[in-house]
Parts: sequence; structure tokens; C-alpha cells
Amino acid sequence: MGVIGTKDDEHVNAALVNAIHGAKRADQESEIIKRFVMIGNPRRVRRLSKKLPFLKGYANGKEEAESALRQYFHERGCIIKPSFIYGGDRINIQPPRIPNDLGNIASEVLGMYPLQALSDLLPDALAVPLSPPVSVEV
Repeated sequence: MGVIGTKDDEHVNAALVNAIHGAKRADQESEIIKRFVMIGNPRRVRRLSKKLPFLKGYANGKEEAESALRQYFHERGCIIKPSFIYGGDRINIQPPRIPNDLGNIASEVLGMYPLQALSDLLPDALAVPLSPPVSVEV
């Protein structure tokens, strides 16, 4: 769950905290939840997002939700942190997404070791675009 471009991205993205609280309440007596999985952001994406005014609320809300997940579910919480997600058959702005054919190529090229080694040396603003995207179908 995540949105960009609302009037209050921070609160909308932090709404996942309510879902985590509700799941924890339901889970308290019998540990019925084996794994709670959410989509987060890699550290570099988060740092870069906090520097961009239109993404700061998004980043803060995601950070709050990730913190709640770690606090309440510990090792049963799983945060998947893709840099960018691709899938479908067209380019979208909201949510940001590129189609499968372009995403597959980008994932293979950007996932090559020389490019990853280079991105490790670069500042966030240059490294984030060099991160390989992840398929929505994974």
C-alpha cells in the first residue's frame, strides 16, 4: 500500500500502521498470523525521497509503517524493498510503472554487476535510477 500525490501522503501511507495494529490485536491471543508482508523502500530511495518535497510525506509514512511492523511482528514481519516495480502492458505515472517488456530489459541490464558496483559508489540521486526494477509478478 502506498500513494504519492495526495494532499496528505504521510497520513495516507501511515494508514498501514492501523492495519498492523489491527492485525496485532487479532494475533495477540493465538498467533494466527504467520507472516505480515509489506512493500517498503530501500534505504537509498528513502533518503532521496525525504529530500524531495513532493515525496517527503510518502517516505515518512512508509517509514512509520515499517517501524510499526518491526515493533509488533519482529521476525514474523517481512518488508520487501524494491527500488521500482514494473509490470503490465503500459507506462503509468500513478502508480509509477513501466511495462513488462521494458522492465525485463531494465532489470537484466541494471542488475549486471558492473552497474551495481558503480551505483554503490554514486550519490543517491544517481544510484537510485541505476537500481534494477522488480516485476510486480514476483
